[in-house]
Amino acid sequence: MTDLFSTVAETTPSVFDIPGKKDVFQALVGGMHLSLHTGELYHFLHNNLEAYQTELATLGYTLVHELDYYYLKDDNDERANDYSRRCLVFVTIMVESISSGGKDIIESLFDEQGFECDQLPHFKSERYRNYMQNMEVGETRQLHSLLNNMHRSGFVEYREADNFLRLLTPTHRFLQLSLDILEQQTKTASKGDA
Repeated sequence: MTDLFSTVAETTPSVFDIPGKKDVFQALVGGMHLSLHTGELYHFLHNNLEAYQTELATLGYTLVHELDYYYLKDDNDERANDYSRRCLVFVTIMVESISSGGKDIIESLFDEQGFECDQLPHFKSERYRNYMQNMEVGETRQLHSLLNNMHRSGFVEYREADNFLRLLTPTHRFLQLSLDILEQQTKTASKGDA
C-alpha cells in the first residue's frame, strides 16, 4: 500500500526548493564569485536572491553583492586569506605596471581583449619577482596555478593553452586596495624626492 503523504510529497515541490540550489551552493561554498560571466548560476541566484539570502543565512553564511557579482563572506578561513593576499599582489602588480605605462588602469584591466599570459609583468622586474616569491608564487608554474585558482573563483577568464587572461568584474574586490597601495607608494616616492 502506497502512503498517500509520500506520493504527494514526492510530486509537490517544497517551498524550500530554489532553482539551481545545489549548483549555486556548491559554487559559492567552493569560493566562486558568481557574476554575469558565470551565466546560469548567476541568474538562478540573482532571480531568486531573497530565497538564497534566507537559506544561506540559516546556514550561517553571509552573501555579499557588489557590482554585478555575488560571493560568500568568510572571515575565518586562513587559507582563503593567503589566497586573497596572492590575488591582491597579482592585481597590484598589474595596476602598477599599467599605471607606469601611462594607460587607463580600469580600461586596461577589464579590456575584452585581455592579456597574453607570457607578457604579464609579474616576473619582468626584480621587484615584482620578489613580491611574487614572498607570496610563494616565484615560478611560472606557480603563477599558472594561481591563475587557474583565480579562474575557478570567478576572478579571471584564463585559458593556458591559448596564452589568454582576462580579468572579470569580481577582481574589483582587490582593485580598490591595489589603487590605495599605488597611491601610497606615489606619495612616499614624492616625499622622498622633495
